[in-house]
Amino acid sequence: MAKCKVEFYKKNGYQAFEDGDANKIILEHCLVSVKINRNLTTPTAEATITAQYENLPTAIFAGGTQGVIDNFAQVKIYIEDVLQFAGVIKKYDYNTLDKTIEMTCHDMYYRMLNLCDKELKFYNKTATDIISTVVSDAKCSFQRSGGNNYTVPKLECEIGTMYNDIIGNLVETMYARIRANKSGTIVLEEQYPAYSESNHESNHHDYVLSVDTNLSSETASRDSNLMRNILKICCNDKYSIFESKTMTSYLNGERWVDIIDNPLASTSLLKQKVAGYKFLDMWRESTVLNVVPVAGIPNIDLGQVVKLVNNQRGSGWYLIVGISTEINADTYVDTLQLQGMRDKRKVYEQCTQIGGGKLKQ
Repeated sequence: MAKCKVEFYKKNGYQAFEDGDANKIILEHCLVSVKINRNLTTPTAEATITAQYENLPTAIFAGGTQGVIDNFAQVKIYIEDVLQFAGVIKKYDYNTLDKTIEMTCHDMYYRMLNLCDKELKFYNKTATDIISTVVSDAKCSFQRSGGNNYTVPKLECEIGTMYNDIIGNLVETMYARIRANKSGTIVLEEQYPAYSESNHESNHHDYVLSVDTNLSSETASRDSNLMRNILKICCNDKYSIFESKTMTSYLNGERWVDIIDNPLASTSLLKQKVAGYKFLDMWRESTVLNVVPVAGIPNIDLGQVVKLVNNQRGSGWYLIVGISTEINADTYVDTLQLQGMRDKRKVYEQCTQIGGGKLKQ
């Protein structure tokens, strides 16, 4: 097995709520397997840890609460000394025949799926400041590396509003995306990396993978089922209609319509940003490539760019949108879900307003 260790922190020493060192245990030799699944299109990453449970300090199964390994205990996973996952245990199962325990863990974004327990009110605050406050209210740490910031005149959220819903409406108007990184910090970043369709070789890439040398398998597809080239963006009592002419051409002139409600898209410009955001996601999701490198790559991460070399098709640039990691005694594999790169500036600029008006009451 590649070098892998898992750290568990006792709940009453959980660093998010108390200062000082936490009681913890480290699993290495008793690990049977570790699987981590993360994707830009799903809110939370999930890890499944299987270990031999003899002599582990687990909670007493018949209603006890003492023990380091228990639900909501913090967990960190390292591969080759590189942090891969930070979250909490959400479920665990014993297999008495195999004498193993299987723990299902979610990364720290799980807290963003909770509902706020108080009113959150913002007046003339920037979108980034609002997101930072919302993340802090959910007891998570925050970091910004991208997104077009702007001032929001008024935003009032009632008790029982999901944190993720508040943030989701904001990032659509900022050309941004949000996720938990490997260390558990909630990061606000650019929706899409820069890419030039006219000068491929000048584009940045983080890794080079060759079909002939370091890939064990590759599958590719083009899917237009979710593409909608006409978007009606609604906010309060007004709406604007936008078309992606390039997508209309790709769909052979057919007009497929979707309606998007965003309570923060109060101006024509913000409505256009929401439409551009949606069009880019549709283009991105229409070209999917799944590859399995020969060996796992500890430093690989979501949002990075892979240059895929194929002597028959030529080189292509792809965004990493999904990583499924599996490590056991026999193997360490990262299955990568890739999507074809596009020039985000062109997609945003080709978002053309073709109508608008007031919604009928």
